[in-house]
Amino acid sequence: MKYLILQNTIAPYRNSMFNKFVEMGLDIELLYMCEREKERSWKIDYSTMKFPYIVDDRPYKALHGIPLHWNPKLIRIMCKAKKARIIMGSPWNSPDVIVACILKRMGMFKAEIIFWSEANYLTNGSREKNCFRDWIRRFVYNTGEGCVIVPGQMSIETFNRWGIHGKRFIPLPNVIEENKICPLLKEEHRFTSSDEPPRFVMPVRLDEKIKGVMNFFKAIGEENVLSAQFDVLGDGKDEALIKQFIDENHYEQHIHLRGFCSMETVVGYYSNSDCFILPSYSDPSPLSIVEACCCGLPLLISCRCGNHYETLIEGENGFSFDPDNTKQIKSAYESLLTCRQNWVEMGRKSYQMFEVNFKQETVLKRFVEILENK
Repeated sequence: MKYLILQNTIAPYRNSMFNKFVEMGLDIELLYMCEREKERSWKIDYSTMKFPYIVDDRPYKALHGIPLHWNPKLIRIMCKAKKARIIMGSPWNSPDVIVACILKRMGMFKAEIIFWSEANYLTNGSREKNCFRDWIRRFVYNTGEGCVIVPGQMSIETFNRWGIHGKRFIPLPNVIEENKICPLLKEEHRFTSSDEPPRFVMPVRLDEKIKGVMNFFKAIGEENVLSAQFDVLGDGKDEALIKQFIDENHYEQHIHLRGFCSMETVVGYYSNSDCFILPSYSDPSPLSIVEACCCGLPLLISCRCGNHYETLIEGENGFSFDPDNTKQIKSAYESLLTCRQNWVEMGRKSYQMFEVNFKQETVLKRFVEILENK
């Protein structure tokens, strides 16, 4: 059986997964709506893409931050693929996806549709009430033949809350580029001495409404900020705003904006940090948490991160918080500090979570078996 996988843009971190599918004998072809979306700083190396693909790099518009792709060429390809299965791996609200669903219901689209969704009812967009949007979403997802590929428990809960029932869920957690990360980890993680200020790493896009960087530092308070070191990895539209916040509060010696970093540089920061922080307001299923677990770091993460179910056991390898609750943020941060003598064991627990839930070979083999025998 051939699988056409529709994606909105080339995501380099997924190339190793698609390459592995080909190695496992899965007949796939990627259909990309564009090469790169404006909000992403990814560097694309086509030489690493060992799978068939088509890039229909058409201009697109954005509405309230949502890329609206329109690719008639890809729709024609999917319509002609009568004996294939189409994996819709782009957002449900993409015009391409909605049109494909309309054609499917009109009988002009013969291929089986399987949705691949990181649905998370706690993202900013999902939390807004909109009956018309909810109706379209149900229309789209109920067009599929019954199977939905999901990263974990958050998506299953989300479909139930959205009133989309009768689906069979096929687990496919977001996996990391182990071939790039693991060779850089040469020994067990080392933590700073208890008589030194703790060092935290925070890999985030600098978009305050989504990632909540300033919200986090305001919540933990001046005393906590001045007692530690924070490496913030990433760039984004709010970089100047966050830098102004740092300067106005005289945090320059404690909060360090490192800009966009290569994977090698990111792993270097993981290796030199004591704990991982991700304070997102909205994050469907962030890979950075999985990377942190692989690197053996305790976690301090927002409960709106979709994969917190699979990466965090509260109190055992870290703590979570509601980003809208400033008292809870500060309490979770200080609870992590209180456990400093246990960080080594907490880091080991994070790695165990990675091995059980995200090890690429195990995850992808299980996924292919379920998909091919569904």
